[in-house]
Amino acid sequence: MHTPRKISPLTVANALRLLIGLAVLDSPFLYAPLGSTPAIVWNNFLVGGSVALLAAMRVVFVREAFIFRIAHFLLGLWLTLSPWIFGYVDAYPAALASIASGIAIAALATWGWMRDYHLQDTQIH
Repeated sequence: MHTPRKISPLTVANALRLLIGLAVLDSPFLYAPLGSTPAIVWNNFLVGGSVALLAAMRVVFVREAFIFRIAHFLLGLWLTLSPWIFGYVDAYPAALASIASGIAIAALATWGWMRDYHLQDTQIH
């Protein structure tokens, strides 16, 4: 009898990060009419590509690495602050997409940290 494989919550979180990273990577094309500067386009390509690549590596290799969480958290923080850094906070849809995506990426990284800390704490006691 075939037993269904249980999907790890971390796999779901990584899949969400992968999708968010791909959305960030594609966002300059969605908001091109808003007058995206080359710096904004490159920022989204680099951040979105990095988030998607790190998430894909974690989905494929299913290996927990603390450095990936740090990278995701910092990339999420950077993406959240990007509208102010690059001056497109007045372009409401693009700014909102960056802020929401950044918060989601950083929140998923934080959730992973908290989950790991809780698992380590329960293994010790």
